[in-house]
This record gives sequence, structure tokens and C-alpha cells, in this order.
Amino acid sequence: MIYADISKAFIKVHFVDRALFCPHIQARSIVEVYQQIVDCFYEKEGLGYDEKQIIMNILLERESQITTYMGNGVALPHITVTQTPAIANKIGWFRCPEGIDTRSGKRRTIRVFLCIVASGGLSVLTGIGLEIVRQGALVEALMNASTVGDMKRVIVKGIEQISL
Repeated sequence: MIYADISKAFIKVHFVDRALFCPHIQARSIVEVYQQIVDCFYEKEGLGYDEKQIIMNILLERESQITTYMGNGVALPHITVTQTPAIANKIGWFRCPEGIDTRSGKRRTIRVFLCIVASGGLSVLTGIGLEIVRQGALVEALMNASTVGDMKRVIVKGIEQISL
């Protein structure tokens, strides 16, 4: 039991119903992936140019400190942004079919990105995200999901399987 006061319905609302999905990111580097993630938030979530720059700068700063690679082909870039409430609690699922290599010395390919941008409660959202993406079968299914509908079905199934 990780969060007794949080229901699976709450998790579904934040990680599926309100989440942004992009199944076809084309990139060769983590910077290109982050740029496309931020562009998606900018275009689909109505963020302003300033918020777009804030998110990009914080994501890159965070990645320069420590990798967000979680293993199993998944990265979980997660940041707290307090400068503007317009950015609060944005969650996005992104799939990079060709994958990108991590910057570490070992060759690890990332194909699925769960990006969390929060104004508060980041540790709760990140903990839930980790519970979802730790499921090996779910990650494999996400890597094979080619549409937004496919991605949502996979994540809903993953939410049903986590222990609260």
C-alpha cells in the first residue's frame, strides 16, 4: 500500500483522463525529446512561450544533475515549477519508437517517457508514476502501442494492477 488516501479513480483522472499523449516522438537525443515534450505541452495545454521556456530550462537542468532513466526502457522526467500556476500538474506520456540512448556509459535505450510537471505534490505523483512504469509487461505494451487509444488502454490496465 503506497498511498492509502489516493484512489485508483484519482490516479486514472491524472494519469489518463487529463494526461497528454504523444505516441510518435522522433528524436536522436534527450534534448530533442524534451523539446518535443515541451512543444506538445505548449501546443496542446495552452502554455505561453515563457512557460514553455521555463519548463525546458528546468528539465535540462534536472537532467544535467542526474539521469531520469528508470530502467526497462523508461525515463521519468519530473520537475517542480513554482513560477506560474498555468504549469501546475501537467502529466504526459510520450513514446519514441526508435528510442534514444542514455548519456551514461552503458548503452540503454529509452522508448517511453512519463513527464510530470507539478507545482506541488511531485513526490506523490512521481511515486504513483513509478508504480505504474515498474510493471515490465506494461512497459512492453506501451512500446508497442502506436495510437493514443492503445496507450490509454495500457495505462488503465497498469493502474488497475498497482497496489495502493
